[in-house]
Amino acid sequence: MAEILVVEDNAAVRMAYRLLLKAAGHGVSEAADGDEAIAKLGVGVFDLVITDLWMPGIDGFQVIAEAKRRSPQTPVLAVTGGGFGRCYVSRPGSSGYRGWRRRRDRKADAG
Repeated sequence: MAEILVVEDNAAVRMAYRLLLKAAGHGVSEAADGDEAIAKLGVGVFDLVITDLWMPGIDGFQVIAEAKRRSPQTPVLAVTGGGFGRCYVSRPGSSGYRGWRRRRDRKADAG
């Protein structure tokens, strides 16, 4: 299966990713912040990088840039719970973000 780097400053969320991905048969490396992620990108080869966008210090945008600089073909999934409201997607061979999607406003749906 795939070797996946999970970058998430929230320990509970990072653990949830680890449990779900390992249960699906994937190898998981974890980084609690952007500095640790960039260090791991320097020594490991990953099939996928999943990163939070909003973290103290080096943020997910910088992690994405470094992941793409080191391995342009590696897909990156950027996730945030920080109220950003958009999802950025990068695909192999692209030099930036492919596009964005707005979240649905659940409050508007309930009314």
